[in-house]
Amino acid sequence: MGAVVLARDLTLDRAVALKFLKPVVSDRFDVDRRFQQEARLLSRLSHSNVVTVYSFGEDERGVRYIAMEYIEGHTLEPRVEKDFLLPLPVAAHVIRQIGSALSEAHKRGVVHRDVKPGNILLTSQGDDNHYVKVVDFGLAKISEGTSESAAGDGADGTGEKGLALGTPA
Repeated sequence: MGAVVLARDLTLDRAVALKFLKPVVSDRFDVDRRFQQEARLLSRLSHSNVVTVYSFGEDERGVRYIAMEYIEGHTLEPRVEKDFLLPLPVAAHVIRQIGSALSEAHKRGVVHRDVKPGNILLTSQGDDNHYVKVVDFGLAKISEGTSESAAGDGADGTGEKGLALGTPA
């Protein structure tokens, strides 16, 4: 439905990850609204283990985009598939960081709803070669009891009534 590409912010001369919607899907299943919601929800979060949003907008062709920090590294997915199990100290370190990021999101009323190895990036920061960044809040919603709500969410938590979201596997 969309793509993430490496781009260059010419004003600030830095690498950014540019996430955009393919125009042919922006009207399907209210994808455009979800994309805008992802940008809004991510902008609420300021945590070292959550990807940082720099800007959100629309280009001259009407294509919506989210400009985020570029994270050099890889997802947790190939590491888990390759090794099957992470060494216990590494796994504990990674899980603590994921938990910290999600705890902060929950304090801000944001529920990720698609936590999986493919949405956990591992990068290096200082001496830490297993530094976590949680990404892809495209299915996130505002938790109940907050001033905003994820319009269109069905009572069953699937999103629009009858529309299953997420990664079934």
